[in-house]
Amino acid sequence: MSEVGLEGLGSAVPPPAFVAPPPVPDAAQRLAQRLHDDLAQLLTLALIQIDEIRSDDADRARLAHERARQLVRLALHSVRYAIDGLKKDAIDDLPRALAERAEQLSQQCGSPIAFSSSLTGPELPPDVAELMLAAASELMINACKHAPGVPLHVAIARHGRGVALIVRDHGPGFDPQQPAAAGSGLGLCSLRERLHDMGLNLVLQAAPGLGVHARIIWEPESFQP
Repeated sequence: MSEVGLEGLGSAVPPPAFVAPPPVPDAAQRLAQRLHDDLAQLLTLALIQIDEIRSDDADRARLAHERARQLVRLALHSVRYAIDGLKKDAIDDLPRALAERAEQLSQQCGSPIAFSSSLTGPELPPDVAELMLAAASELMINACKHAPGVPLHVAIARHGRGVALIVRDHGPGFDPQQPAAAGSGLGLCSLRERLHDMGLNLVLQAAPGLGVHARIIWEPESFQP
């Protein structure tokens, strides 16, 4: 391509269009997101355990009571953190953070959650790591909610030049062609939008009786900080 001096451009060439950067979430938006990611999900799990307290099995009811208390305590901690901090957690080791979250949720909801990682190479951008951890938490909690007690598997690995995060359960699944019940799909729709805004892609595979396979893909070329 030949070079053209500024004097040869002429006034007929319009200036390049200005593309505004994506808005930075303000404090209120970050608070609302944290309340959804942490508080609302923890309270949802607590309600599930409270329902289990009505069981005729005394041991089962006692275990559900203790889990509900743990979840409410975590919800209170989440509220205190949201009020005090309103700032992002630095995640310097995403596989370790995912393993810890999987173990924590497994103890809280009573579903076995296996975690595996073959992730090597450079660290992910902090915003990507934070969003992947939040997304994995939401998917695990969603599985615990709709398929209580069913084993889950969480895995993270390289995907080309990027990263793939998988959350899979062997629960009742659902028919993706059928409209979701009122309110039941809002969380996943919101999650898909948040991932898309940051250049990540959520792929859901599901079928009745075959569980749900969720995959989040991040490619460096599509990252939008």
